[in-house]
Amino acid sequence: GLRAFLRQDPDIIMVGEIRDAETAEIAIHAAMTGHIVLSTLHTNDAPTTIPRLLDMGIPSFLIAFTANISVAQRLVRKICPDCKQEFKLTAENIKDLENIMDAKKMLDFSEQLLQELDLPYQMVETSTGDMGPGKRRMVDLETWMPSQERYRETHSSSYFHDFQSRRLNIKYRDRNNEVHFVHSLNNTALATPRILANIIENYQTKKGTVVIPKVLKKYMQGIREIKKK
Repeated sequence: GLRAFLRQDPDIIMVGEIRDAETAEIAIHAAMTGHIVLSTLHTNDAPTTIPRLLDMGIPSFLIAFTANISVAQRLVRKICPDCKQEFKLTAENIKDLENIMDAKKMLDFSEQLLQELDLPYQMVETSTGDMGPGKRRMVDLETWMPSQERYRETHSSSYFHDFQSRRLNIKYRDRNNEVHFVHSLNNTALATPRILANIIENYQTKKGTVVIPKVLKKYMQGIREIKKK
């Protein structure tokens, strides 16, 4: 369909979304022959447009020759004030909210670990566009990395509803003898390789030594500082 459209030699071409190699190749070749091609790519941000096209098999020199601008956008849905209707929560909806509260408790454990280690961090509520399959809610904890001058993800907490349990066929029977799929929560309690990097960087001194965090000193057999041998 797109090839037939190009035979009409339009000045401006709007492609809904480039999601495969064939569409990408047609769009690139159209841009090379003087057409203005406007399209979208599903990426996390504007700079990722280039590796996305590379993944589709477009040579880097063609991307450099044809791509002029890449803009990131996020769409927000707004309910029409004339169409919206009042909604009454069902028992299942209330159960979902309770599960989300359980996820908050689990996230609190991760926060407590960072607080006891006295590491600077921030909490990020992940948008639905950045969440993986099956997730209903996802919250990341990002810990400060001095060498990069930015916060980097060290923990992630997700609520999956019954997505995982359906795949694993995990069920329970309630008081009314009805069978349901369980709801699951995932959480990074403490990923050792990640958090070690944060501890080393945040507790490093100008001398190049690493001070042991107060909460860990009792496990270090009297060692208060890690030094080079």
